[in-house]
Amino acid sequence: MVSLTGHGTALIPVWNDVPVSSVGVSSNADILKRVSFRNSPAWFQQHGQWQDGSCTPKAGDIIFFDWEGDGTTDHVGIVDKVENDTVYTIEGNSGDACKQRNYPDGSSVIIGCIPMY
Repeated sequence: MVSLTGHGTALIPVWNDVPVSSVGVSSNADILKRVSFRNSPAWFQQHGQWQDGSCTPKAGDIIFFDWEGDGTTDHVGIVDKVENDTVYTIEGNSGDACKQRNYPDGSSVIIGCIPMY
């Protein structure tokens, strides 16, 4: 984890987690404050909230990606909407920016999701 103040540990270890965690901080949603693309899947699995890559994402869900297909999460985003079998996300550190991206529903790069409702 990276220290943001020099005196403590940040809630968010890398910048692709920032959009998800900042929503948690601003909305006081403790569950979102925990989101880390590396550590969250195991925590949410232990607490029965993880859905694997066969999940059908919904708006507001946290979605995790595995770019290399090695079973390790590489990236995280928030599902903006799902339309016409396309999942639209908001992601930080997407080409050094916060961007909307999209993926076919059921894409092999979607490793799992956490429903937010």
